Amino acid sequence: MSCCLCPALTLDRCLEHLQGRIRLDLELKVKGIEGDVIRALKNRNWRLNDIVLTSFDKDFVKATRAVSSEVMVGLLVERRDDWDDYLQLLDDFLLENEADFLAPEESFLTPEDLIRAEHDRVPLVPWTVNDEKRLQMFLRHAAVAGVITDNVELALSVKALL
Repeated sequence: MSCCLCPALTLDRCLEHLQGRIRLDLELKVKGIEGDVIRALKNRNWRLNDIVLTSFDKDFVKATRAVSSEVMVGLLVERRDDWDDYLQLLDDFLLENEADFLAPEESFLTPEDLIRAEHDRVPLVPWTVNDEKRLQMFLRHAAVAGVITDNVELALSVKALL
Protein backbone atom coordinates (compact mmCIF):
# COMPACT_ATOMS: atom_id res chain seq x y z
CA MET A 1 0.00 0.00 0.00
CA SER A 2 1.42 3.38 -1.00
CA CYS A 3 0.77 6.72 0.61
CA CYS A 4 0.27 9.95 -1.28
CA LEU A 5 2.85 12.51 -0.25
CA CYS A 6 0.96 15.41 -1.81
CA PRO A 7 0.09 18.15 0.66
CA ALA A 8 -3.57 18.63 1.46
CA LEU A 9 -5.22 21.30 -0.64
CA THR A 10 -6.58 24.01 1.63
CA LEU A 11 -8.83 26.94 0.85
CA ASP A 12 -5.92 29.29 1.53
CA ARG A 13 -3.73 27.47 -1.01
CA CYS A 14 -6.55 27.53 -3.58
CA LEU A 15 -7.15 31.23 -3.03
CA GLU A 16 -3.44 31.96 -3.39
CA HIS A 17 -3.03 29.81 -6.52
CA LEU A 18 -6.20 30.91 -8.31
CA GLN A 19 -6.16 34.63 -7.55
CA GLY A 20 -6.45 36.64 -10.75
CA ARG A 21 -6.91 33.51 -12.86
CA ILE A 22 -10.60 32.68 -12.39
CA ARG A 23 -13.87 34.05 -11.11
CA LEU A 24 -14.32 32.12 -7.88
CA ASP A 25 -17.81 30.70 -7.21
CA LEU A 26 -18.39 29.91 -3.55
CA GLU A 27 -21.64 28.21 -2.61
CA LEU A 28 -22.67 29.29 0.88
CA LYS A 29 -24.63 26.72 2.85
CA VAL A 30 -24.61 28.36 6.27
CA LYS A 31 -26.71 31.46 7.02
CA GLY A 32 -25.10 34.59 8.34
CA ILE A 33 -21.53 34.07 7.10
CA GLU A 34 -21.76 36.29 4.00
CA GLY A 35 -19.86 39.19 5.60
CA ASP A 36 -17.19 36.89 7.05
CA VAL A 37 -16.61 35.27 3.65
CA ILE A 38 -16.36 38.60 1.85
CA ARG A 39 -13.97 40.01 4.49
CA ALA A 40 -11.81 36.88 4.36
CA LEU A 41 -11.51 37.13 0.58
CA LYS A 42 -10.74 40.85 0.74
CA ASN A 43 -8.06 40.15 3.36
CA ARG A 44 -6.47 37.77 0.85
CA ASN A 45 -6.52 40.58 -1.75
CA TRP A 46 -9.26 39.12 -3.92
CA ARG A 47 -11.08 41.72 -5.99
CA LEU A 48 -14.82 41.62 -5.36
CA ASN A 49 -15.53 41.42 -9.10
CA ASP A 50 -13.59 38.13 -9.15
CA ILE A 51 -15.97 36.56 -6.62
CA VAL A 52 -19.38 34.98 -7.15
CA LEU A 53 -21.42 33.86 -4.16
CA THR A 54 -24.30 31.43 -4.64
CA SER A 55 -26.85 29.71 -2.44
CA PHE A 56 -30.15 27.85 -2.56
CA ASP A 57 -31.47 30.19 0.15
CA LYS A 58 -33.42 33.21 -1.15
CA ASP A 59 -32.69 35.18 2.02
CA PHE A 60 -28.96 34.80 1.34
CA VAL A 61 -29.20 37.17 -1.62
CA LYS A 62 -30.59 40.03 0.44
CA ALA A 63 -28.20 39.31 3.32
CA THR A 64 -25.25 39.44 0.94
CA ARG A 65 -26.45 42.69 -0.61
CA ALA A 66 -26.64 44.20 2.88
CA VAL A 67 -22.90 43.50 3.19
CA SER A 68 -21.77 44.30 -0.36
CA SER A 69 -23.30 45.58 -3.56
CA GLU A 70 -20.15 44.70 -5.51
CA VAL A 71 -20.07 40.91 -5.20
CA MET A 72 -21.97 38.96 -7.86
CA VAL A 73 -24.76 36.96 -6.25
CA GLY A 74 -26.68 34.05 -7.74
CA LEU A 75 -29.58 31.96 -6.57
CA LEU A 76 -29.20 28.22 -7.16
CA VAL A 77 -32.27 26.34 -8.37
CA GLU A 78 -32.20 22.56 -7.89
CA ARG A 79 -35.66 21.32 -8.85
CA ARG A 80 -37.93 21.85 -11.82
CA ASP A 81 -40.81 22.74 -9.48
CA ASP A 82 -38.77 25.59 -8.00
CA TRP A 83 -37.76 26.72 -11.50
CA ASP A 84 -41.40 26.80 -12.60
CA ASP A 85 -42.23 28.96 -9.56
CA TYR A 86 -39.41 31.36 -10.43
CA LEU A 87 -40.55 31.51 -14.06
CA GLN A 88 -43.97 32.71 -12.98
CA LEU A 89 -42.34 35.57 -11.08
CA LEU A 90 -39.39 36.13 -13.40
CA ASP A 91 -40.20 39.70 -14.37
CA ASP A 92 -39.68 40.95 -10.82
CA PHE A 93 -37.42 38.24 -9.46
CA LEU A 94 -34.00 39.78 -9.92
CA LEU A 95 -35.16 43.24 -8.93
CA GLU A 96 -36.90 42.04 -5.75
CA ASN A 97 -34.18 39.65 -4.70
CA GLU A 98 -31.22 41.70 -5.89
CA ALA A 99 -29.68 38.62 -7.48
CA ASP A 100 -27.39 39.04 -10.47
CA PHE A 101 -28.39 35.70 -11.99
CA LEU A 102 -30.27 32.46 -11.52
CA ALA A 103 -28.25 29.25 -11.49
CA PRO A 104 -30.54 26.34 -12.37
CA GLU A 105 -29.47 22.70 -12.37
CA GLU A 106 -28.84 22.12 -16.07
CA SER A 107 -30.69 18.85 -16.61
CA PHE A 108 -34.19 20.33 -16.54
CA LEU A 109 -33.51 23.44 -18.64
CA THR A 110 -35.13 23.42 -22.07
CA PRO A 111 -34.54 25.67 -25.08
CA GLU A 112 -37.90 27.28 -24.23
CA ASP A 113 -36.61 28.15 -20.75
CA LEU A 114 -33.60 29.85 -22.31
CA ILE A 115 -35.82 31.85 -24.65
CA ARG A 116 -38.01 32.95 -21.74
CA ALA A 117 -35.00 33.98 -19.65
CA GLU A 118 -33.56 35.93 -22.59
CA HIS A 119 -36.90 37.65 -23.19
CA ASP A 120 -37.11 38.61 -19.50
CA ARG A 121 -33.41 39.60 -19.41
CA VAL A 122 -32.57 37.15 -16.65
CA PRO A 123 -28.98 35.92 -16.85
CA LEU A 124 -28.56 32.19 -16.28
CA VAL A 125 -25.56 30.20 -15.06
CA PRO A 126 -26.54 26.52 -15.39
CA TRP A 127 -24.78 23.89 -13.27
CA THR A 128 -23.13 21.35 -13.52
CA VAL A 129 -22.71 21.18 -17.31
CA ASN A 130 -20.28 18.44 -18.38
CA ASP A 131 -21.92 17.19 -21.59
CA GLU A 132 -20.47 18.62 -24.83
CA LYS A 133 -23.83 19.06 -26.58
CA ARG A 134 -25.35 20.77 -23.54
CA LEU A 135 -22.29 23.01 -23.25
CA GLN A 136 -22.76 24.00 -26.90
CA MET A 137 -26.45 24.76 -26.39
CA PHE A 138 -25.86 26.85 -23.30
CA LEU A 139 -22.74 28.70 -24.42
CA ARG A 140 -24.43 29.70 -27.69
CA HIS A 141 -27.43 31.21 -25.97
CA ALA A 142 -27.66 34.91 -25.12
CA ALA A 143 -29.46 34.19 -21.82
CA VAL A 144 -26.49 32.21 -20.50
CA ALA A 145 -23.90 34.34 -18.72
CA GLY A 146 -21.67 31.35 -17.99
CA VAL A 147 -21.73 27.73 -16.90
CA ILE A 148 -20.54 25.82 -13.88
CA THR A 149 -18.69 22.69 -14.96
CA ASP A 150 -16.38 19.97 -13.68
CA ASN A 151 -14.66 19.86 -17.07
CA VAL A 152 -13.15 23.29 -17.64
CA GLU A 153 -10.98 22.11 -20.53
CA LEU A 154 -14.00 20.78 -22.45
CA ALA A 155 -16.00 23.94 -21.76
CA LEU A 156 -13.14 26.15 -22.96
CA SER A 157 -12.68 24.08 -26.12
CA VAL A 158 -16.43 24.24 -26.87
CA LYS A 159 -16.44 27.98 -26.26
CA ALA A 160 -13.43 28.47 -28.55
CA LEU A 161 -15.30 26.80 -31.41
CA LEU A 162 -18.38 29.05 -31.13
